Parts: sequence; C-alpha cells; structure tokens
Amino acid sequence: IIFIAATDVPLAVFSVAIWRAILGILVCNACITSACNFFVMIAHCVALQRRFLVEASSDAMSEDRDYLMAQEIGTTVLIVCMLFFFEHWVWAAARHTLEIKASSQAEVTVRRLLSALCDAVVTLGPDLRISERAPKLANLLLQGRSTKALEGMQFLDFMADTDQERFKHFLARAPDHADSRTDPEPAQALNVNLRDSSGISVQVQLFHSRFQDLDDQAGHLIGICEVGDTGGARVEAAGGVPPRQVATASYDSTRQSGGDSDSE
Repeated sequence: IIFIAATDVPLAVFSVAIWRAILGILVCNACITSACNFFVMIAHCVALQRRFLVEASSDAMSEDRDYLMAQEIGTTVLIVCMLFFFEHWVWAAARHTLEIKASSQAEVTVRRLLSALCDAVVTLGPDLRISERAPKLANLLLQGRSTKALEGMQFLDFMADTDQERFKHFLARAPDHADSRTDPEPAQALNVNLRDSSGISVQVQLFHSRFQDLDDQAGHLIGICEVGDTGGARVEAAGGVPPRQVATASYDSTRQSGGDSDSE
C-alpha cells in the first residue's frame, strides 16, 4: 500500500481481503483468524494514513483515504462474521454426521438383540417398504423361494386393513431417537396378524425401534415374534415341511454325526 501507485491501492486492498477470507476458511478457526484480520486491518489503516500524509493533503486525497479506511474496516467486519458463521456451520455439520453414525451403530446393536430374541427382524424405509433382505420373515410367511427375500415389498401389504392403521399409529407414537437416548422409554409392542403366501393369518408381536441412516432418512427396525406355534399347521396345509422341523432335523443330524465321529 505504501510503495504501489495510488491508482492500484483499491485493487490491492480488495485482493488482500479475498486472500484473508480464503485463508480464514482453510484454517477454520474463527478466533485465531479474527485476531489476525484485525491486526491486518490496523496495519492497513496505518499504511493508508502514512501514504496520504506523505503525498498531498488536498480534500480529494482525504476523501479517498477516509473511503479506503472505511472500506477496510467494513471488509474486516464482514470477513470476521463470515468466518464465525462458517465455523459454526462446519461444527454443526460434523456434529450432525456423528449423531447419524451413532444412530446407525445403535441400529446395529438393536438389530443384534432383536435377532437373538425375535423370529425375524425387518428394516423398513420412510415409505414402510422393506429396505433389506429379510429371509427369516420370508420363511415365516412361507415365501422363502423369493430370491430377493421380500426386499422392496410394502410391509403393509402383509397386514389386514385394520392392522395397517394400528401399525401406522404404533410407529407414529414411538419415542424420537434423540429423546430416547436421554430419557429412554420402555419398548412398545403391537399384536397384529400377517398373511402368509396361502392367505392364512399369522399372529405375531411387533417391536419397533426408530433410527436415522447415513442419508439422514428415518428408518424403522421391526422385530417380529410369532405368537403361539402355528407354523407347522400352516405349512402342512400348504403341503410343505415346517421350517422349525427342518431346522430341528438339521440340528439333530449334526449332533448325531458329531457323536459318531467322537465314538470313532
């Protein structure tokens, strides 16, 4: 500012202001960059004062000096406000991302617990469609031949009309994830009837947990427990073998083969 031509001073001040804003964004520390920007502003004002004192002291030169100093002060205040806003936005975005990851990890934990306690676990998207393969639910509803394992199908289609409204109300009154972390409420259960591939009703009990995925979309984790033991009668009516009997036979054969190998 002191050594360049007078006509180049406004452009130099503007160029330095742009570089100050860029460096402040890269550093992403509003406190440090604000202190540096105020130091640069004072240095520029002192340089402008000396520059116009050394040259002429006409009214036009005084007006140019006052204008450039006011521009420097206004630019510094604008840069500082922008840096504080940018830092707040970055921290808010990072905090939101961490909350979503924590919700996703909690969803994995809940899924493991439900898998151990329930006959089937299904993940629903915001539109209540099955977002992931659910082979256990497909076996429960005697639709195990499907290669997609019910993925992409509407979960409400397996319910009666009266149960659909009850299920929607059940999801709507579930506690929010943020509230449930600070003051957890007991898990809610809902008894409904699902229709299998033969149209036979299967009485089940549903458990629900809400979560946020990495795309910030609301998801629903549903644990399904069959009430009673009607699987054998339904499969026999359909002309098949009950899945539980198949699993038991496989387990018995495994134990028998293991005993034979030990005796040998």
